[in-house]
Amino acid sequence: MKKCLLCLLALCLLLLSLPALAEDTPQVQVVYTNVNFRSTPGGHVIGRFQGGELLTYYEEKHSGGYLWYYVKSEEYGDGYINATCAMPYVEGEPHWGDEDYSPLSPSLRQYTLDLAGWKLEHHVGGWNECNEFSTTRQDEWDAVLPAADIVDMMLENHIMLRNSQTEPFTSATTEEEREKAALKILKIHYNVDSVQELLFRTPKYPNNIGFGDDLIQLEDWHQPYPPTSQEFGSMYKEIHKAYRPEGQ
Repeated sequence: MKKCLLCLLALCLLLLSLPALAEDTPQVQVVYTNVNFRSTPGGHVIGRFQGGELLTYYEEKHSGGYLWYYVKSEEYGDGYINATCAMPYVEGEPHWGDEDYSPLSPSLRQYTLDLAGWKLEHHVGGWNECNEFSTTRQDEWDAVLPAADIVDMMLENHIMLRNSQTEPFTSATTEEEREKAALKILKIHYNVDSVQELLFRTPKYPNNIGFGDDLIQLEDWHQPYPPTSQEFGSMYKEIHKAYRPEGQ
């Protein structure tokens, strides 16, 4: 009898732990229609998604100029989805299909604000003659910028979800270890070898549309078309409000 009670108690504890485990599992959501699911990045199509599906997130890979998520689908198994058609699923934020959903999510807005503040702090960003925030010319600075700062902001704002690729960074015990791991993460997510390269690149969108603006990075904009001038404008206004000296 005592053994049965102990087994029942153990089973109850296990069942109680399952929701918590599920909540901690990182996921991405499909945010476009008729999206290909591939066996490898750019490879054989093994299925298609119609929008809104939640996929278990494993890791990331850059291939062919684009970011890919390696994920698990309940219907198709393991495979890759292009990050222009899927985005990190963040609890408490509007999601695809919601009336107030926008690819310019609260997480992306905050990351962009944090990154603008970081650029000002390190004197690599400011306002141009059109009163728009931009990165200063590369020939005006040559300091080695800390990659760890960027990765901290990425993880805090769910730009990259925590996985086995980020574990060496989050478990690092020295600044040297953190910086080395951070550079690997920038290579995985943005396909760059330094912060300088990240700030001064011009990635291409599908159909060779130049993304051009460094305010929002290509890999962090989860739509198969660039942001509109209105979306860029709204971010400029938020940055101006947060950091522009009063009266300027």
